[in-house]
Amino acid sequence: MGALPATEESVLNDPTLRGDDAQPVTDTAASTRTSDLAEIRNVQDRLAFATDAGDWQTFLACFVDGATGDYGALGSGPIGAIVDAIAESQGRYLGTMNFVGTHEADWNVDHALARTYVISHHFRAEGESQADDHVGTRYADRLVKQDGLWKVVHREARVLWFRQDVVHGGWI
Repeated sequence: MGALPATEESVLNDPTLRGDDAQPVTDTAASTRTSDLAEIRNVQDRLAFATDAGDWQTFLACFVDGATGDYGALGSGPIGAIVDAIAESQGRYLGTMNFVGTHEADWNVDHALARTYVISHHFRAEGESQADDHVGTRYADRLVKQDGLWKVVHREARVLWFRQDVVHGGWI
């Protein structure tokens, strides 16, 4: 496996991921590209559902061995250490709900960059006070296809905005 570009910007400038190596479209080629896009998107969906469920085994199964990440204030480095920090952070919430929104992917046969916007709700209660912390995050995932499965090699999470709403008792 060759070296992967280090940043989202370098991936965006990589002609092998921007379609410059396009082949004539056939029914099989179009079907494969559609399937790859759906499978890449499904990785983002699985990560969101696993986070909400606190299912860190499923979360980690979305990554290759040795994967890394950069989650800003939660840490950067090996994905296992970042998962520990995410799990600890999630402990203060009654629950979360991650909505996977806009998604874009560029890929060739076995390397991809997926960019995804996620809006997260973090529900918490402190005494009589209840709140919904909303977070807008952009993820940039570098993926590889191994043994027919797309998995994340490196994940960057960037918080774009945060809003806290106080909610009335019984809402959560």
